[in-house]
Amino acid sequence: MFSIDSNQFYSLLGEYTGARDEFSKKIEIINTNISKFMSEVDRFLDDNPEIKNLLNEEENKNVDMDELSDINVIIQNEVISEQHTTDQELSSSVELVPVGEVEEIIDSEIDQEREKKLRDLYRKIVKITHPDKTLDQILHELYIQATGYYNEKDLLSLFYLCYKLGISFSVDSVEVEELNERTSDFRSKNKFLDNNLTLVWLYSDKKERVILDYILSQIRGKRMNRMFR
Repeated sequence: MFSIDSNQFYSLLGEYTGARDEFSKKIEIINTNISKFMSEVDRFLDDNPEIKNLLNEEENKNVDMDELSDINVIIQNEVISEQHTTDQELSSSVELVPVGEVEEIIDSEIDQEREKKLRDLYRKIVKITHPDKTLDQILHELYIQATGYYNEKDLLSLFYLCYKLGISFSVDSVEVEELNERTSDFRSKNKFLDNNLTLVWLYSDKKERVILDYILSQIRGKRMNRMFR
């Protein structure tokens, strides 16, 4: 029979939510500052016409500009796409591959068990946090969070809210494995985002160097694209 120390599991939950929230915050910062970064790139080009002319020359050499999206947008879209793909994979990580009728039955039962647990945890949280049950604004915020997690089928985040509210719950080995995998996944994404040029520029004390590196990468990209056309 599977068992895990409650303090150990709560610690894992804290690591998961920390990595998840860090990822969300970085995406928010990128979305907020990417236009500022690109405005500074334009300003730099205006102040350095020789570099701007070099970039324009590359643009006029029959390069398909549709294939040369902004680097920051590419990075951001890849991360968001990767998260969506990973979330789809993880949402089915408790399912057995349907090889035959028996597997399909088991698969359906596991889905039903997960749905039941999601529903039960959400109901327990609502009983404590719903505006009809309390005037506490902090609890109201947790209610909103819980509703979002429930709609997203985010069982792990509902676990964490239950922990914060002192609501008891049980976990199995599959859920612990999922928790570890998703924590690792968010950590990898956070490390990847650390190289996003908008973030690098925002926190750098050598902002013009970052801008120049971006422009040079655009020029190299156009040349490479032309080579393989």
